[in-house]
Amino acid sequence: MFLMTLCKQYLLAIKNLVIPFFCTYCRVMIDQNYPLCEKCIGRMRPVASVSLRISKKKVMPVFAVSTYEAPLRSLVQSKKYGNRLASRQLGVIIWEQTALSHMLFDIIVPIPLHWTRYAQRGFNQAEEIAFEISKKSGKPIIPLLERSKKTIFQVGLSRQERSENVKDVFILSKKAFLYAGQRIVFVDDVMTTGATLYAASRAVGVLKPTQVMAAVACRVINS
Repeated sequence: MFLMTLCKQYLLAIKNLVIPFFCTYCRVMIDQNYPLCEKCIGRMRPVASVSLRISKKKVMPVFAVSTYEAPLRSLVQSKKYGNRLASRQLGVIIWEQTALSHMLFDIIVPIPLHWTRYAQRGFNQAEEIAFEISKKSGKPIIPLLERSKKTIFQVGLSRQERSENVKDVFILSKKAFLYAGQRIVFVDDVMTTGATLYAASRAVGVLKPTQVMAAVACRVINS
């Protein structure tokens, strides 16, 4: 057993020399397969979890790694350039840097894109984030929701305009009722006012989920 462990460590050391790891943000070489170096991790400004009220009796906790600033903002914005890897790295960071890994949940539901936006970009960043969280947690990704209409980008809209923009935008997928009574965790890249997550939580209300929570990479403060 000792020799096997030693051999694995030796092979890993050789692999690191041949294929070194780099910090996604500052590009400095690091000695482990993690998206960010220690210095960049230290640059993140952690934020406490918040609770969105979705009904008179229910609230939805939202876990976020940091504020919408460097270095995570760079990883979030990389979706504009077709960078899937950065999106998956956000999933790793969310799992490692929030309380999500200590929470009980049954299914992971990425916030969906409208099909036209998906076709333009080629992937959904929320799905890529969910992929890594699924790997870490062993829980399945279930596409409970679909976007029924194309919305304009939320950036630059007021709180009220954001709510109106995503009102009734989500509908349940055909097999959604197979997952009634589940503990759901929504996944997205950024939360600003919470309008999108609120709309998603309202859409699954008919399934009477036992618990609804959300995890995002960044949360915009004082927007």
